[in-house]
Amino acid sequence: RIAAEARDRLEAAKERRQEAEAARDKRRMERDRAQEDAAAAQAQVQTLQSELVSKNEENERIAAEARVCLEAETMKRQEAEDARDKLGTELDCAQGDAATAKA
Repeated sequence: RIAAEARDRLEAAKERRQEAEAARDKRRMERDRAQEDAAAAQAQVQTLQSELVSKNEENERIAAEARVCLEAETMKRQEAEDARDKLGTELDCAQGDAATAKA
């Protein structure tokens, strides 16, 4: 009877030990999976940051090109206005000369 009780307690202890080991293994697997997920998420964050840096650099390049084009167009506009003003002045002088010649 004592031996049977001891066997029963030993068997129960073995079962509890197996359950504890199974729970430990499950926690270890979950921790490993969480670490893998975290590493994958970190890699994705780094990829997105790299893409963002590339996009920002591209946007800066486009903005610089746009500024250059704007400056060139502004200069062309100023040159056209200056030429128009010069032609207007020449026209006024020519009209004045014509009026003087008629008189």
